[in-house]
Amino acid sequence: MTEQTKEITQVKGEVSRVVSLAQSHSKIVTELELKEANEVLVKVKAVGKRVTEEKKKQLDPASATVKSIRDFWAPIEAQYQEAEQIIKDAILGYSRKLAELAAKKEAQIEKKVEEGKMTFETGLKKIENLPTMQTSMETKKGMVGVRKVKKFEVEDLAKLPLEYHLANETKIRQAMHAGQELPGVKYWEEERVSVTASGH
Repeated sequence: MTEQTKEITQVKGEVSRVVSLAQSHSKIVTELELKEANEVLVKVKAVGKRVTEEKKKQLDPASATVKSIRDFWAPIEAQYQEAEQIIKDAILGYSRKLAELAAKKEAQIEKKVEEGKMTFETGLKKIENLPTMQTSMETKKGMVGVRKVKKFEVEDLAKLPLEYHLANETKIRQAMHAGQELPGVKYWEEERVSVTASGH
């Protein structure tokens, strides 16, 4: 049996013992039982600390391995992402250029129609035949598409309906601990049992 396996077995045994102890103190009706329950709770907390330590012993090497793998691949990922962005920017640049050219020619056609230099039907046909970027294109290895994606940015929070506001719970909690009670916030107290175990 390895040292680590031995320690894990010990911890498992300790956990089983404190579970039995806790179950035997699940009801408190006297001051003596309260005192005993407090002692049991400190033991449970100490065992919990050991469980965390043993788990950490196993996780630390794994975490180091994961970090090492991430560090190895990070520059390679950055390179391919840069290549991808270069091509995407070029495709979008071409798409914008075509759109600008089409808009310019469309304006010229509309002007000629307005001035009577071109019939409405002819103008419509010319506008329909203006070059546009294909929204999707098949390649030997797959498909490439250009699509419009809706985005948003809140410009004036006061105008936004209340159901779309998100409460900043961290700041509300900080204000509460500073003794400040905010309007629209309900406050109450709950009893919690806190315990600190000094060691094994």
